[in-house]
Amino acid sequence: MSSRIISIVSSKGGVGTTFFSVNLGVCFARTGKTILIDLHSNSAGIMLNLPENDFVDNLIKSPALVNLVPSHKSGLSYLNVPLEKLMSAGEVLNLLQSNYEYIIFDIGDNIKESVKLFDISNLIVMIVNPDLVSIKSVQSKLEEFSKLHYNIDSIKFV
Repeated sequence: MSSRIISIVSSKGGVGTTFFSVNLGVCFARTGKTILIDLHSNSAGIMLNLPENDFVDNLIKSPALVNLVPSHKSGLSYLNVPLEKLMSAGEVLNLLQSNYEYIIFDIGDNIKESVKLFDISNLIVMIVNPDLVSIKSVQSKLEEFSKLHYNIDSIKFV
C-alpha cells in the first residue's frame, strides 16, 4: 500500500492545526485506513477522547503490533510521538506507510525540524487565521520554506 501523506503546519501557535488535522483524519477514515500522528502535543488525543500513548515504542519493539494502534470510534488511528523519536525510528515510518492509506502529520509550527516529513509528503497544508499576527507569521514561514528549497507554490493554505 502506498500512503498519501499530508503534513499540516501552522503559521504560528494556536491557529487550529490540531482541530483541522483531527477533522480531516475523521473524514479520511471513512474512505480508507487513516492514521493521525500528533508531533507536538496530545491535543488531538484529547479531542478524540483517547489517552496519551507511547505506542510507537511498542511498534519499534514489535512491528506486528501495527494493527493494534489506538483508534477512535470513527476508525481513525492515532499516535502522539515527539518528532525526534519518530525521525529516529525510520522503520516505524516505513511500517506505517505500508499499512495506512492516509497518514496525517499534525506538525504545528515546527518547520525546520520537519524537513524529512515534508520530503515524503504529498501535500503540505498551512493553517492561517485572518489576523495581522498570523498573516505576518506566514511570511516568515514561507521564507523558512524557501531557505529549505521548497516550492512555496506547492503549499496550500486554509
